Amino acid sequence: MSRSTTGAYARSMGYDAGFFGKWHLGSLMNATSPDCQPQPAGGCTVGYVLADGLCCDGRDAHVRVMRPVDVGFGTALATSQVAPSASANCGCVGTVPGAGKGCELGHYNGSGHSPSDQPWLECDQYLGSSTDGKDMLSLQFVTPVDDPEFLVDHFLAFARQAVAAGRPFFAQISFHNNHIPYIAPSSFRAMYPEYDMNHQDYYGGLSAVDAQVGRIRAALREMGVANNTLLALTSDNGPEVNAGDHGCALFVNPGDNGGRTGRKRALTEGGIRLPGIVEYPPLVKENRVEEGYFPVSTNDLLPTLLEITGATIVNPTWPIDVTSLLPVLPGTMTNRPTPICWHSDFVLQLLQPE
Repeated sequence: MSRSTTGAYARSMGYDAGFFGKWHLGSLMNATSPDCQPQPAGGCTVGYVLADGLCCDGRDAHVRVMRPVDVGFGTALATSQVAPSASANCGCVGTVPGAGKGCELGHYNGSGHSPSDQPWLECDQYLGSSTDGKDMLSLQFVTPVDDPEFLVDHFLAFARQAVAAGRPFFAQISFHNNHIPYIAPSSFRAMYPEYDMNHQDYYGGLSAVDAQVGRIRAALREMGVANNTLLALTSDNGPEVNAGDHGCALFVNPGDNGGRTGRKRALTEGGIRLPGIVEYPPLVKENRVEEGYFPVSTNDLLPTLLEITGATIVNPTWPIDVTSLLPVLPGTMTNRPTPICWHSDFVLQLLQPE
């Protein structure tokens, strides 16, 4: 597996490869891992478990350790699955210096939702690693900025280092917004004064990501690499169902599925059909909206990367059952040649090409 991921293929062709954000493809550390951290004076951070005197990430402790750097990425700043909020680690009362003061709680603010009552709201388990032999390092400070900005700060440091060294780079940024619990910074909530606090947090969280995507685009231009960089933006699933939020009261999820059937966890179109945006100046010469029905999958990014970099598939007998997007971007391919397959619990969905 370490040789057949996007990160591994990119690095095989001389690219720096970095991962930033939500991982959720294996434990970053568990009780059997040598990467567990010494116990802080205040005890283990929320979400960690104490094992043999060490603090280990307990959220995915039942699965084997598989970090981004174990499957081909050279640099990573990741969470196992938790969704951080506006001021990461602000809820880690007793374990992180400065925690519990001035935390952004948004629509969770109120009885039972203080940092001490619900520390998971803003107590995150960011761990960083690289292939230079360093262990995973736990984030033990309150981030000075909103979570999307924090991720982009680290991505830009990675990208600028690669560009300065004359190396191309590949990066995946998995923003946590707007996974529950979603909490927007007050400046972004203020953009939506006509809505209640729940909707302000949701829409403000989306705008916070939008601002950081704009920041990435501006930085690519400033570094002089925008004209030969492919930038793809999409989401992983439809909006969350209206359910109790991590043990808190019911908040109606403001996400819009465009009138389609189903939401997250459904294999109907409301759960799996999302908008996508691609910027790639060599093939997309002017702005356009693809009105036709050409469904694509994030899995299509692998053969796209192979075609751009010229990387050779590890095992020629392995089928590439998805489609490179390069012929799609200029509009020369109008019919999908391969099916797309989804699997969720006991449900299997197959979309055949027309």
